[in-house]
Amino acid sequence: TDERLAWVVPEQSPSRAPHARISFTLNALLSARELVLCIAGPTKQAVLARARTARDTALPVSLVLNQTQTPVSLWTA
Repeated sequence: TDERLAWVVPEQSPSRAPHARISFTLNALLSARELVLCIAGPTKQAVLARARTARDTALPVSLVLNQTQTPVSLWTA
């Protein structure tokens, strides 16, 4: 699948997921007027801290956080 053209793609991981998943492509997400991320719990807070430092394809959320095209609001708990 060419992710530059698709809005959603089948998600391959985690393999232990109890059901099939799809994910929005980065292009689809960045075409929104605004993105809102809800981050809860210490594990996800640690990932958020790492993701805020630089773009890293190993942390897809970093691609959303480290861009200037689409406003991002963070709700943390």
